[in-house]
Amino acid sequence: MQFPRYRVLPPTSRLILVVTLLNMPPLHGAVRLLQQTKDALTLEGAKIVVDYGKTVTFTARFEATFPTEHVTILLKGHNEDTLHVEEIPVNADGTIEFIYNAEHDPLPPFGTMLIQARVDLEGGRMLISEPIPFAYNDSRFPWQTISQDDLNMHWYAGEASFAAEALKAAVSGLESIRSFFPITSTEPIHIYVYSNPVDLQDALAMGGETWAAGHTPPGLDAILAAIEPGPNQSFEMNTEIPHELAHWVLFRTLREGYHRQPVWLLEGMASMAELDTPPDHASALQAAHRTGTLLPFTDLCASFPTDAGGAFLAYAQSRSFVTYIRKTYGDAVLLRLTRAYHNRGILDGTSCAVGTIEALGMPLGQLDENWRKSLALQEYDPNEVHNLAPFIAVMALILIVPLWGLLEQTSKRRNHGRGPT
Repeated sequence: MQFPRYRVLPPTSRLILVVTLLNMPPLHGAVRLLQQTKDALTLEGAKIVVDYGKTVTFTARFEATFPTEHVTILLKGHNEDTLHVEEIPVNADGTIEFIYNAEHDPLPPFGTMLIQARVDLEGGRMLISEPIPFAYNDSRFPWQTISQDDLNMHWYAGEASFAAEALKAAVSGLESIRSFFPITSTEPIHIYVYSNPVDLQDALAMGGETWAAGHTPPGLDAILAAIEPGPNQSFEMNTEIPHELAHWVLFRTLREGYHRQPVWLLEGMASMAELDTPPDHASALQAAHRTGTLLPFTDLCASFPTDAGGAFLAYAQSRSFVTYIRKTYGDAVLLRLTRAYHNRGILDGTSCAVGTIEALGMPLGQLDENWRKSLALQEYDPNEVHNLAPFIAVMALILIVPLWGLLEQTSKRRNHGRGPT
């Protein structure tokens, strides 16, 4: 059993965004209760003041008076293990003010937070309020929203057509994922599109997260992407949104088993969900195959190379490798693979190398070798020659006339050189 961690919260005072929370419905999915007792504590005028990345201020007033000088505030994310606890004074008029310092102790970005007030009375009696949910969203930008079913696209730069195209990429991305992996999560999906990487990186940093390798942490309640409106937006939407969506789905399906999966498998499935293929993937694979510089998949279990060239090749290989596995063994094989790695426990070199035996009947090294042989066949694919046949025929017609003329001239010169006999 994992016990919650407790933190002492230093106060601050800056206020920006006020959200009234009375009768507020749960946000971003079902709300988990922090704690409840039979003795309820009723609050009046409960309000939240959010200054994203800086402070969260909670104010309220008790409905009735009782002999207490302090109240305990409990703050927790509905997908978070950490429970933030602080005791604060009660004013003479029954009002309380709790200021959380999000700069000192960041909260998960775009998460649904729960806050409660608890009063410990004499004789061991306890009063506790209902959990009050509020969204800890990036309030620095004028977000707009467009939705379809459970998909919600949020954006602040670009026209409505930009958001509609992004939403279409998300819908198609979900269909692509469903074609090879079951989606078990029923919670609404929120996608926030930033217009540039700097804004996205700042939002994550304010929430204590990092934008590692161009990807957002899959455990967040929302999906974040950086796409600039412009000529490249379609390609970026068709690759980035389905890729991040796949990681979000995989995390919610696999839960604690997500981090037991090889990186090549997670990134391979996420890349396979993309609607467009990066144009240089195929050439990078063939060049590495011809020069013998393909990366062993046993080296791509825990992480990818940190240099740009190595990382690009690792993504290209993983997409090709997972696609090869799917075509060879069928759509259901990827679910079997994730379950096999989940059952093997903590990921290490041994479990990664033999994890494929349970699902595919062969070790990872043999599967890697078979995939490399398939690359050799692709390089000399007879279908490619067949596709070139029309062009070869046209070139033959173009060249046959001058070639025939050249042969005739050569024959005449030879006959002229011999003279009469």
